[in-house]
Amino acid sequence: MGDYMQCSQLKVICAGHICLDMKPQFSRAQASSLLETLTPGKLIETRGMRIDLGGSCSNTGRGFKLFGVSGKIICCLGDDRLGKISKELLEEMGLETSVLPSTSSTSHSVVIEVPGYDRIFLHDPGANRDFDGRAIAKEDLAGFKHFHFGYPPMMPKMYENCGKALAEMLKTAKSAGLSTSVDMAFIDPQSEAAKADWKAVLSNALPYVDYFVPSFEEIAGILDPDGLSGLLESAGGGDAIAAMDVERDAAPLARELLELGASNVLIKCGAKGMIFKSRGEEIFSPPFKPCRILSATGAGDVSIAAFLASALLGCKTSKCLDLACAAGAALVEGSLEGMGGLDGLRQRIAAGWQRL
Repeated sequence: MGDYMQCSQLKVICAGHICLDMKPQFSRAQASSLLETLTPGKLIETRGMRIDLGGSCSNTGRGFKLFGVSGKIICCLGDDRLGKISKELLEEMGLETSVLPSTSSTSHSVVIEVPGYDRIFLHDPGANRDFDGRAIAKEDLAGFKHFHFGYPPMMPKMYENCGKALAEMLKTAKSAGLSTSVDMAFIDPQSEAAKADWKAVLSNALPYVDYFVPSFEEIAGILDPDGLSGLLESAGGGDAIAAMDVERDAAPLARELLELGASNVLIKCGAKGMIFKSRGEEIFSPPFKPCRILSATGAGDVSIAAFLASALLGCKTSKCLDLACAAGAALVEGSLEGMGGLDGLRQRIAAGWQRL
C-alpha cells in the first residue's frame, strides 16, 4: 500500500475533452467480418450497448483515481440529456468536477471496436468546442500539484490564433506552481483542426509543457504526414503501428518536439511500447503482453496517468515507463481495477510479466 498512501497526498487537475462513449457490442463471429459487413443497406444485429465516459479528462482522471491520486475534472458539458448522464457517471466515479458553461450539446462518440483493427470513432465534439481555458483562474489551482490537459485538436478555441488560449492556460498553471502535461488526439484530415498551423500551436504551447505525451500517429500526422501515409500504405491501410519502427520513426519526432520547447516527451507507440526523451536521456520501454484483449479504449490515457503519478512521486523515468506500459496492458485485458494500484503493477512486473 506504500505507493497508494503516497499517491493519496497528490492532487491533480484533468482538464479538457470529455465525451459520452457509446460502444455497440458484437459477437466474436460478427467481429471477424464486421468491416466487410458495414455497407449501406445492411442491418447488423448487436449484443447490447456499453455507455461510458470517454475523453482525456475522464479517462485520465479515472486512471489517477485507480492509483490513489485525488483528481479534479474541469470540462464543458451541454445542458441536455447526454449531459445529465455524463454528470451522473462522473458522480459515480467519485471525481470532483467543475463544469464550465456551454450552449452546445454534450459531446459523444460511437466507438466501433473490431479485433485486429484500430478503433473507429464517430465523434461529435459538442460542448468541447466552447472550452477556451479563460475560466480557469490561478486561485482555482491552489493546492494542486499537476495540471493535465487533452485533447487540443478537438477543442477549436484552444488551437485557433496559433494556440494562444492553450499557451495562456498552461502559463497560468505554471505560474501557480503546477507541473503540466498535454495529450493529443488524431487530427481528421477533413476537419477544421486540419487547417490550423499545428507547428505554430506547438511552438507557442510547448515551452509551458513539462510532459508532452502524444501517440505516434497523432504527432506523426502533424510533423511527418508523408511518413505516416507511407506507413499506412505499408500496413495495407490498417494500423500504422504495425509498420513503424520506434527508433527510425518515433525517436526523430521526439527530438523535434524538444526543439519546439517541450521539457520531456513521451510518445505512445501502441503495441510497440513507448519512447521517452528529454535533453538528458532517451529510454524505450517495450509493452507488456496482456493475457487477453477486451478493449483498448482509454488505454493510452490510463498509461499516462500511471506515468505521471509515478513521476510525481519521484520514481526513475525507466520505472515510470514500465508502470505506464503495465497499466495500459492491464486495462486492455480488463484487470486494472483489481490490480491494487502502482504497487500491484510493480508486483506483477517483478513476478516476470512477459513483454511483447
